[in-house]
Amino acid sequence: MFTKKLVSAVLLTSAVGFALAVPTSASAAPLEDCTGSVNHQDLSAGNNYLPTGTPIRSGPYASCTVRGEGPTTVQLHCWAKNEANHIWWFVNLTGQTTKGWAYEPNLYYTVVRHESNRCRV
Repeated sequence: MFTKKLVSAVLLTSAVGFALAVPTSASAAPLEDCTGSVNHQDLSAGNNYLPTGTPIRSGPYASCTVRGEGPTTVQLHCWAKNEANHIWWFVNLTGQTTKGWAYEPNLYYTVVRHESNRCRV
C-alpha cells in the first residue's frame, strides 16, 4: 500500500512539474507580421534615397522578405511603428511598381514625421 501511494505521489509531482514547464501562448513572444499591406494611402510624405544594399521589405520587420533594394530614390507614402517601437516607412521605388517597407534609419535624408502622414490601418 505504501508503495502505491509513493508511486502515485511521484507521478503526480512529475506531471505537475511538467505542466508548469510548458509555456503558454500568453507568455509567447508576438509573431512578426510580414504581410505588409501594399495598399496604404499615399500621404505624400515626400521623397528620399536608399543607399546601395538597403532593403525594401514585405513588412515592417528586419525578418520580412526583401522585395527590392537600393540604391534608388523612393516615394514615402506613410510611416508606422512596429511592435518593437521601430519606425518603418511604406515606400514605392520611384519609377517602378515595387512597394514595401524601409527602416527609417536606413533612409539617407532626415525625415520629419507627422501624425498626418502616419499609415492608417
